[in-house]
Amino acid sequence: MDRVIAGAGIRPNSTTSVTTRRGVLSYSTTDGYAAWAEHESNSMEIAVIGGTGLIGSRLVTMLTRDGHEVVAASRRSGVDAVTGEGLAEALRGASVVVDVSNSPSFEDAAVMKFFKNSTHNLLACEAAAGVGHHVVLSVVGTERLLRSGHLRAKCAQEKLITHCTARNSTCGRERCCVARQRIRSRRPA
Repeated sequence: MDRVIAGAGIRPNSTTSVTTRRGVLSYSTTDGYAAWAEHESNSMEIAVIGGTGLIGSRLVTMLTRDGHEVVAASRRSGVDAVTGEGLAEALRGASVVVDVSNSPSFEDAAVMKFFKNSTHNLLACEAAAGVGHHVVLSVVGTERLLRSGHLRAKCAQEKLITHCTARNSTCGRERCCVARQRIRSRRPA
């Protein structure tokens, strides 16, 4: 399985390709929103974790419009990545999991618990379901902005994913490719 840590809005109207054992995954942005497509086939089964949120709902719409079979998994639809409830059913048959979920709390301990638990549960369920690709939304420079509890948690999430990839025997994944979202700060004039 290949893992891709990706971000929406890297550059408007840009394209990045990642070669995998199964073909090429292309990441392109149009109007600041991400779209992934595997060029090997016309349609993929994709589970979007956080699929009813701001980014997830737009991603689900785009992927569905492009002819993919999409499961929009979220707490609203009965899937809780933190507890693992409903994950096995949501991932059944998926060849790609895109994790765009976010913590309901930004308190340091709560956000860390959210990303660690949800990522651990996703990786375990993906391995059991034979999912081929893992894509997670992240942020450019998480390792340099560790004063933020949210970004420390995103950094921990990335480390869990790359650690699982490095161990290879646990989850069978071979690669980790990183493309992250840039956060634009507004500077006072």
